[in-house]
Amino acid sequence: MRINALNPDEKQVFGKLQKEGPMTKKSLISCFDYKTSTLNRLISSLLEKKAVVEYGQEESSGGRKPSLFDVNVNEKYLIGIEISRTYSYVTLCDLKMKVKAGERIFVSVDKYYPEILVDEIAGIVNRFLEKFSITKESILGAGLGMVGPIDRNTGYSGEVSDFVVDAWSNIPIRDMLERALGCAVYVDNGTYAAVLAEYLYGDGRKNKNISYFNCGIGIRSAHITSGVIIRSAFCEEDAFAHTSIAVLGGRCKCGKTGCLGLYASTRVITENIRRRIKAGESSLIKVPLNEINYLHYRAAAEQGDVISREELRNAGFYMGIGLGNYITLLNPERVVISGPLVMETPFFYDAVVKTALENIYQREKAKVIFKRGGSFGIETIAVGAAAMFFECYMGNPIME
Repeated sequence: MRINALNPDEKQVFGKLQKEGPMTKKSLISCFDYKTSTLNRLISSLLEKKAVVEYGQEESSGGRKPSLFDVNVNEKYLIGIEISRTYSYVTLCDLKMKVKAGERIFVSVDKYYPEILVDEIAGIVNRFLEKFSITKESILGAGLGMVGPIDRNTGYSGEVSDFVVDAWSNIPIRDMLERALGCAVYVDNGTYAAVLAEYLYGDGRKNKNISYFNCGIGIRSAHITSGVIIRSAFCEEDAFAHTSIAVLGGRCKCGKTGCLGLYASTRVITENIRRRIKAGESSLIKVPLNEINYLHYRAAAEQGDVISREELRNAGFYMGIGLGNYITLLNPERVVISGPLVMETPFFYDAVVKTALENIYQREKAKVIFKRGGSFGIETIAVGAAAMFFECYMGNPIME
């Protein structure tokens, strides 16, 4: 399949089938107002290039059943990659963003230096290709969604903070991945990738305005409104974490006081739980204080640990206050909340949604739908990264 050889009209038809296929010629004509002869010519060319395949026939009440056409998902594939502070994830997707395989890389000091992690990612991709008997020539390209800031034009990471190793600032990560994978790579902030996945391929496909939040060591966010990704001026995705919700609160490392990130993150919850246990409060968590992490208090909360449940709900309350302000300002139709704090325990998420709903201005008019984890769960950012490569490759204006 030669997608790069498609002319603009062929790309239009191909893109429509990729998002909404299988479709009949009649349906395609109604979408683009093509003449029948023009569409027949375009379909014939796409079939010849193996970009499109005939996909059976549509049910008919009488007469000849019309043929259905769809993109050929068995010729080209995409690699989607997430690099975050908690784990990394690698996916193999078809051209409809259906995940054929996925593998998580857990954070550890020995695996998280840039060169080592890139080699690990390349190894996973090679295993995927071998498993499905896919050649490297069949990989259309790869996308990376990473903790920002990251410059999508130069492919360099910015001043990335709070990684397990202090080695990620000013790294040419795109070039490194292209050399290791042997294909073109698109890079962007992870939450931008996630919100794109939800907007184009997830439950948010019928929404004009959609927001995505990732809650873990930090609070990362992204928003799409009417087909435009709202990007920060400095390629950052944690600006929402530095909105103040307590003017007289603690001082953030950014220099301001009362930032949301001081009240709703795994780091803050961990510190508060350690402090309370050290002060003598009873807890089901029995590991040494310096070893406590979100997996420990997630498990303890499920078993009824009072401290863990209280701290998760307190963090959810503050996140809900900030989210209520966000929804009041931007009025998203759908809000996807994900990340370790959300996916690992319901106590944080439930408190976020409850508090946000109580603090939305004119909430009787706000028709917001909340979604825990999104349409793709743990794979959302990686799938979104693959989608970013594809949409950029196809020249979709949303990627401008």
